[in-house]
Amino acid sequence: MKRVDTIARVRRAFHVQGWSVKRIARELHVSRSTMRKILRLDETDFGYERARQPTPQIADEAFRRIAYLHAVEKAAQGSPPDKRAEIRQAEAKPAFDGLEAWLNTQLQDNRAKAPSRRSPFRPDRAGATAPVHRLRNP
Repeated sequence: MKRVDTIARVRRAFHVQGWSVKRIARELHVSRSTMRKILRLDETDFGYERARQPTPQIADEAFRRIAYLHAVEKAAQGSPPDKRAEIRQAEAKPAFDGLEAWLNTQLQDNRAKAPSRRSPFRPDRAGATAPVHRLRNP
């Protein structure tokens, strides 16, 4: 997405100063295809906006759990040290343990969903040296 000031600099360099497309691309760090698009269209903003933004469900849950821990700490603030320790043991420790378990579950789920990053050239078995498609005769 190019900002209005970049679009103005490209148009000024081309129309007013008479620079070539190649020179503008080199000096303003804008690709030639983007520059041609800027020069061809009359728009001042080339942004992309999704019709419906996806909601980060994992982040919302993590924020909710962390906010609860923060509220427990805020409630314990100003109490004597032994009372703070008691509040933390009763409320914050189970919440923190639950957060840690939930994060570990999310990490395992995400690892299971992620595609394998194993290189096709790394042998999976003893003696294998190349991918199967390279072992076939043409």
